[in-house]
Amino acid sequence: MRKIVGLSLLLATVGPLSALAQTQTAPVAPLPTLQLPSSTVTSCQVNCDTTAMNCQNSCVQVGPVTQPAVPGACNVACGSQQLVCKQRCNSP
Repeated sequence: MRKIVGLSLLLATVGPLSALAQTQTAPVAPLPTLQLPSSTVTSCQVNCDTTAMNCQNSCVQVGPVTQPAVPGACNVACGSQQLVCKQRCNSP
């Protein structure tokens, strides 16, 4: 009988503590705030995109082919110019 009473007291003490441990939650980290690019950066990037598209349009040969080009070399050059241009837009 003594063991039952002791066990009951032990469970009565440990029970609420385990319930308390289960209700605790870890703090939530705040979400990072994203900054929108300025209108100057946006217009610079749009200018880079427009220039790249004009460059890629010049890669297309219309009419009789006078000089065969290396496949994709013109498009790769246009893409490289676009990336360099956009990096200049984002630099301070």
